[in-house]
Amino acid sequence: MNPQIALASIGGSGSILKYPLDVGEDKISGHQHFMIISEYEYKKHNNKGRDALFNFKQATQGAGSGEGFYKSVNNYALYLPAGSIKTQYSAGHSPTDFGFFGALLNTEANDIYKRLTAGAEGESALDFYTRAGSALYEELSPGVESYDFKTKFGFNIGEAIGALALSGDAEKASSIASISMRKQANPYTTLVFTGVKTRRQHDFAFDFYPRNDKESVEILKIINGLKAGMLPSLKKSGRVDKKIVEVEKNIPTSPLTYKVKEERTINGGGLSSAFFDYPRVFRINFFKKGGKKNEFLHKIGQSFISNLKVTYGEGEVQSFFKETGAPTHVKLDISFKENFALSRQSVEEGF
Repeated sequence: MNPQIALASIGGSGSILKYPLDVGEDKISGHQHFMIISEYEYKKHNNKGRDALFNFKQATQGAGSGEGFYKSVNNYALYLPAGSIKTQYSAGHSPTDFGFFGALLNTEANDIYKRLTAGAEGESALDFYTRAGSALYEELSPGVESYDFKTKFGFNIGEAIGALALSGDAEKASSIASISMRKQANPYTTLVFTGVKTRRQHDFAFDFYPRNDKESVEILKIINGLKAGMLPSLKKSGRVDKKIVEVEKNIPTSPLTYKVKEERTINGGGLSSAFFDYPRVFRINFFKKGGKKNEFLHKIGQSFISNLKVTYGEGEVQSFFKETGAPTHVKLDISFKENFALSRQSVEEGF
């Protein structure tokens, strides 16, 4: 079976829930291309020096055999929903005003860095900072004598006097300096990379039209499995409280009653834990006919399910199979959100 072959190729194990039941099979028509959503459960481990969050491939190595950070628990082989196979990348850049001195330092930064690092090995802290001050002055000295440098000092003095006169109002102080010198400071604005703060989100919309009882049951298992994997678990303490109580019972074939003492459970299961266990994590791979990876599509790394919506029927129409009561149409909208930041290396690996 092609989904089983595909699962083995990514190191997964266990059974696979499928829709449609013949998804990925070698047929002239049908859903030959498919995706596998692999579900993993975090477990305790003794693997030191291995990265469970950012290197998911390393973290899941041996998942089927009980090794690694995660245990393979469920797999879902589904058709590729139209319009859902897409991805988006983003990187944060914020405008920052360098100012004149920042721009001046930036233009000379490379030469200053070379001077500071040259011969720094074995040097005392005092000698290093003495030499650092000398290097900064020598590199920036051409600018010290320049028209811009002197003007900037004058502008700063104007701002300082204005701030004193206006009790520290920086905006108005800058305006006073600008008017008095008939100049406006160049902010030397540039974009500064601030990191990858937005994680990729992948949204899929599946339409399930069961053709028989088996597919209805399979759809129910798929939805319930994904719902369970999305949510955290909450353990019970295991404590069972019992109490002796007096119970009144009827005497058979008589209107009379009698009382006996019995042991009853008062708090079966005990209190819930003060902590949630983390939800399951998922990874998604796309495959083509024969169970081979589709290298033309992106990979989806370690993700959580952030949203899941189930709709029964189309529009205002509700219809069910007469014998089982199963809906004739189920729509599943599901969102996966990656929990790590992408890098250039991630793209090189196919993400």
